[in-house]
Amino acid sequence: MVHELKTLPLGISLGFYDGVTEGFATDLLDGMPGYFDTVAWDSGQDERLFAAVKVDRSSYAKLINSLRAAGETSTETKWLSTWEFSDSRDQVEAEELLRSCRGRLSQEGALLFTPRIAVDPARVFTMDADLKLLLEDVLLRGTPDDLELWMRHLET
Repeated sequence: MVHELKTLPLGISLGFYDGVTEGFATDLLDGMPGYFDTVAWDSGQDERLFAAVKVDRSSYAKLINSLRAAGETSTETKWLSTWEFSDSRDQVEAEELLRSCRGRLSQEGALLFTPRIAVDPARVFTMDADLKLLLEDVLLRGTPDDLELWMRHLET
């Protein structure tokens, strides 16, 4: 079954700390929807580095439809999700999509440097083996790193 929507929110926020820290966005990588998570930020949390992976349009549309079916609403630009679903099958599928995206970050992901994900333009970096190891460490800890550490690696 193909899932389509006439309008998609710009992003679905699953985490927020003085800005979105984790979620999904409609047009994140090469015009495709994607999942993102914060990797590093500066001392004021103004400049941020995110890891991101693409999500196929059908899976993204199904996620949006499932959240809407549960009564969640969005503004045109953002959606602060409570991640609640009216159907247990939708919950299982959404959790599997989230788990899959998180698992793919360090293998397939790109790094996006931007103050506001999916709003401001981003500098996109590919990851070498060293950066993938750094990313795995950050994801395991669940706490963003100091941005200066990452920028030293990215600028070389």
